[in-house]
Amino acid sequence: MNPAEEGYSDMPDTAMESRSIALARLLGDLSYSVVQPGDGSGGLLPSVSAITDDSRQAGPGSLFVAIAGSERDGHDYVGDAVHRGCAAILVEKGYREAARAAVPAAVAVIEVDDSREAYAEVAEAFFDYPAARLQLVGITGTNGKTTITYLLEEVLTGLGYAVGVIGTVNYRYGAGAAKKILPATHTTPGAMQLQGLLRHMVDAGVTHVIMEVSSHALAQSRIGNLHFDVAAFTNLTRDHLDYHTDMYEYFDTKTRLFSHHLKAGGGAVINYPRGTAEEGSWPGMLALLCRERGIRSLACGSHPAADIRLVSYRADLAGNEMVIATPDGEVALRSPLVGRYNADNVMTVLTICRLLAVPLDRACTLLEKAQGAPGRLQRVTAGEELGGCRPVVLVDYAHTPDALEKVLATLSDLPHRQLFCVFGCGGDRDPGKRPEMGEIAARLSDIAIVTDDNPRSET
Repeated sequence: MNPAEEGYSDMPDTAMESRSIALARLLGDLSYSVVQPGDGSGGLLPSVSAITDDSRQAGPGSLFVAIAGSERDGHDYVGDAVHRGCAAILVEKGYREAARAAVPAAVAVIEVDDSREAYAEVAEAFFDYPAARLQLVGITGTNGKTTITYLLEEVLTGLGYAVGVIGTVNYRYGAGAAKKILPATHTTPGAMQLQGLLRHMVDAGVTHVIMEVSSHALAQSRIGNLHFDVAAFTNLTRDHLDYHTDMYEYFDTKTRLFSHHLKAGGGAVINYPRGTAEEGSWPGMLALLCRERGIRSLACGSHPAADIRLVSYRADLAGNEMVIATPDGEVALRSPLVGRYNADNVMTVLTICRLLAVPLDRACTLLEKAQGAPGRLQRVTAGEELGGCRPVVLVDYAHTPDALEKVLATLSDLPHRQLFCVFGCGGDRDPGKRPEMGEIAARLSDIAIVTDDNPRSET
């Protein structure tokens, strides 16, 4: 796909923004050691005009940050960055001798405890801390993040706010002819790209940013010192166990959004999907963490103690009809989104709105028109009639066992003659979920068709 053909703008080259800032200022309050000062004036550290963790993007005046990744170690590319003319190198402790051997005296070398964290912090400083001028909402969880960002965007935009979104489908901000839609490289982009996006959003007049926060981004310190006004937890089911050791590590990583990245006085939204116990479940453990740390939290879902509670629910192919109990009383809402889990998504959005002081009656009115995210039980036009009727064709992103089961269970409950399921599992990703998804498709559909999805390097 050519992004330009889909209405996308070019991604801002945030790694090479045109500005020059004293390296000492960028390092700020970081704990660091100067291995060698380079050829800065009077023995001071030099100024830098760009920051990158990719040696191929290094150039005259740049700071190259060497990060040890899961497959490649940036310290092995220090020589390449020097060859391309960088002014300074930032390395982790333990790499001093290797860095010194590769770096001439004219290039500054800085040593830190954790180069990932340092990279995120100097990126914030390089773009002059744009998040300080924004209200931030972070969404984390295995499923539902993207739909929630779209729904919340429609509500806040409908209320007149200037909204930016950073998530799986794309990065976008602005409105009308000035709207920017940028292709997403990751659910949560790397530190320089993220801070550059936030800077562009601030400069464009954005007031609220809604961000999907992935477990990878939290584990890799991509969001640096960002602190959110509201953080929401959707659910936790099997995914990314090719990266995380087990579900407990996966959960612990997700909780960092609440324990480390909420503003003072910020609030947490915790969704309890149908059948979830208040104690001992992932949402219950997160609620306990919030209580222990004095974090204000609101619950949504079906259990009786929820602050935003689903009282009744009915679905058909046209959408969901819900009655929802709120602190302001019960509200009836008809959403064009289909499925019980979309009722959870709607309640999560309402609970976020509560913490943002958005009137819930106005939010409900806007949610009745909100279409949600593309590719999430999205109805597409069918072709010719088959057997005297035109099939209903829906496309959904479901890529985990839990998501696939919820989609198929939802559709199984709706009036239909036969349910066909076409699905696949991505290559180079958690192989343990493949038999689970196969069993679910076989059990809940009349005919299951397995494809190779995106095989990546697998054959």
